[in-house]
This record gives sequence, C-alpha cells and structure tokens, in this order.
Amino acid sequence: MFFLFFIILLVIIVLNSKLQIKIYNLDISTDRREKIKQDFEIYLEIITFNKIRIFKINAKKLQSKKINLNSVLEKARKYEQSTNKEEIIKNAIKSLKDLELKIIKANIQIELGTEDAAVTAILVGMISGLLGIMLKKQKFEVLPIYQEKNIVNIKLNCIFRVNIIHYIYKTILKGRDKNERKSSDRRTYAYSNE
Repeated sequence: MFFLFFIILLVIIVLNSKLQIKIYNLDISTDRREKIKQDFEIYLEIITFNKIRIFKINAKKLQSKKINLNSVLEKARKYEQSTNKEEIIKNAIKSLKDLELKIIKANIQIELGTEDAAVTAILVGMISGLLGIMLKKQKFEVLPIYQEKNIVNIKLNCIFRVNIIHYIYKTILKGRDKNERKSSDRRTYAYSNE
C-alpha cells in the first residue's frame, strides 16, 4: 500500500515538474576583446507545483569543470560557416517553438549600432517590436549606437521555465512519428465498380 502511494506521489510530482533556467548578469559585447564577461551566473533548477525546488545546480561551475565556453563558441562559428544560415535560423526557431519556454522574468538591455545610421534605426525599431510581442509584460530596452562601426552589446537577467513532461512527450511523439510508416491516402474499394 505504501509503495503504491509512493509511486502515485512520484508520478504527480513528475507531471507537475518544470525546468527553470535563471540567468544573472550576462554581458555580451562585440566591442570588447573578451566578448562575454565572466561574472555571469546560470542556474538550472527543477521545481514542482511552481514553488518547491527539488534540484539546483550552478551551470557555470559545471561548465568551467567540463566545458570550455570559448571552445563551444569556436565550434558554433565553424558550424555556422559550414552550413546554410537560413537552415540554422529555421532549426533554432523550430527548437524554441518545441520547447515552449515560459518567460517568468526578463530584464534585457540591447545596444545596437551599424555603419549606416538608417540601418541602425530600422534594426532598433524591428527588434523593439519583436521583443514587445515576445516579452509582453517584461522589461527591455533597445538603444541605438550611432558610430561608424558594427556594435552589439547585450545585458541579460532572466528566468525561463520549461514544462519537463511536455518536452518529454513531444520528444517521444517525434521519435514515434519517424519510426512509423505513413499510410497512403488510397481508399480500399476505390475502383471496385469497374
């Protein structure tokens, strides 16, 4: 009886669990030698019932032990050069849609500049509009930099949530769809009158 209760409780907890990603003080700039300042923090947490934290890990410390961030960025650059950019963007958008990220809190500041002032103004307007649609009630700021060089500065503090069971369910369905043969649209008795 106790074992059954434990299994039911475990299933309820898993069904209500979410992966929460917290990013603090992420500062990226193309104008500096060190593109990413190293004083940022990234935490991965598993929470249940939107309040109870089950697990928490500092991803930056995990990364510093096992993965060199600069080598990851270098591999990303090589991948970008070797493949079609449109395909990369399409895959990234599809992956984000599949994750169905829920933005809990966001504070984003973007400074953007290009060699052409008109292009800078248009990009700032477009990015502001897109962020306004995506972030709705969150805080963001997109500022133009009118200098004769290409500059992007991003400062980010945010909290995202992903429903774990939803992601697992979509992954299982995609795997099953790839393995199953699709039936034809032919009708069984289509030409029986002839």
